[in-house]
Amino acid sequence: MRLSTEESIDGFYRFIFAKEAARAPYIYGLKLPDPENLYGSDFGPSDPQFRTLNDRLVTILQAAIHLEYIFFPITDNLDPVLTIAAKMTSLCELSIYLIYDSPWEFLSTFRSSLHSLDIREGDIDDSESVSAGRLHNHLANFAPTLEVLKLQYFNNFDIMPSFMTTQFTAVRSLTISNVILFDHLTMEILLRLFPGLDRTLDLDTLQPTHGEDVYLDWREVNKDVQKTRAWPRLDRVVCEAEGVFLMALQCPIRHMETRVPCDQKRYLAPALRHNYPQRLHCVVTFVDGLDDLDGELFPSEGAERLTHLSMVARLEVGWPPKFRLTQIPWPQFRDKMIASLSHLRRLTHLRLVFHYDVFQHDPESDPTLLYATDEADLQLAATELARTIPTLQYVF
Repeated sequence: MRLSTEESIDGFYRFIFAKEAARAPYIYGLKLPDPENLYGSDFGPSDPQFRTLNDRLVTILQAAIHLEYIFFPITDNLDPVLTIAAKMTSLCELSIYLIYDSPWEFLSTFRSSLHSLDIREGDIDDSESVSAGRLHNHLANFAPTLEVLKLQYFNNFDIMPSFMTTQFTAVRSLTISNVILFDHLTMEILLRLFPGLDRTLDLDTLQPTHGEDVYLDWREVNKDVQKTRAWPRLDRVVCEAEGVFLMALQCPIRHMETRVPCDQKRYLAPALRHNYPQRLHCVVTFVDGLDDLDGELFPSEGAERLTHLSMVARLEVGWPPKFRLTQIPWPQFRDKMIASLSHLRRLTHLRLVFHYDVFQHDPESDPTLLYATDEADLQLAATELARTIPTLQYVF
């Protein structure tokens, strides 16, 4: 139940307590409101409306004896509600949005055996944001049961691997939207914190602490670490090509999703050559014309494992022609694309999407102008692909 307005809170309160015994036990999930959105930033705990809000939310939580999910849009000025939530034992999922203040002492008092924890961050000081040290030092109470952990940021790694004693052995899926300060210790810390990871590893964006001159060394460090400490397998990996290269994952991967910006294409082939997934979904940006397809975008070594490939080819096109960022004749691009895939002899499913980013020098130009995209004959391309790769059963 989403409680986002005063009316929804009042209506839900009256509905539940009109027949509390019959209705309250069936409250399984609540999304709580942000008081600032209701009353503005000038309101505070001493205001009557604010006290009424907290009182009603506390009463609802006390009655919801089977509550399994709760979302806090803010931790500031909701102390009575947070206190009641921490005392509950029925919660399985908690989603919390950090603004202004520290949640760590509050989270460490939770009695529920959480299975899923989602921590998002707003305007919060770096000293209170999510880090390996804070997970290790303050969330040990969730370690035996937590299976899914989602973090918006992982700001820094403030603990040495050798000092780590808490392990989240039940975590099977880890999502971090932005890994800041990725370095040569990151993989070892993740492996020590989450040794049982086998479903999803989603490290959408990595921000390395050093430049590319250290990438090869870091990659070798990560390979060595995984000789004695590696995940058994991963069902799904999500990361940019640079991150896949740096992590050098040693375990089998069923499904990989990766973005390949134009400045990261050189990392895709060595990453795949080392560890091909069974299914690969990639978004590749082409800005250098046919030169982008020189060499092996998808290397032949290890390619026998790949059975499903989905590729979004992003092509940049400008109009008029003298302002084009790239000039890629469709027939040549098609033929070279097919040649770059021809050695993938175990493919059964292939999906190609051609996405054109059209840049107009004059935004008021004639909208009826035909762009280079109109030259694409996708039916012919599909026929040629099926002829070139006999194992293909489906071409989309």
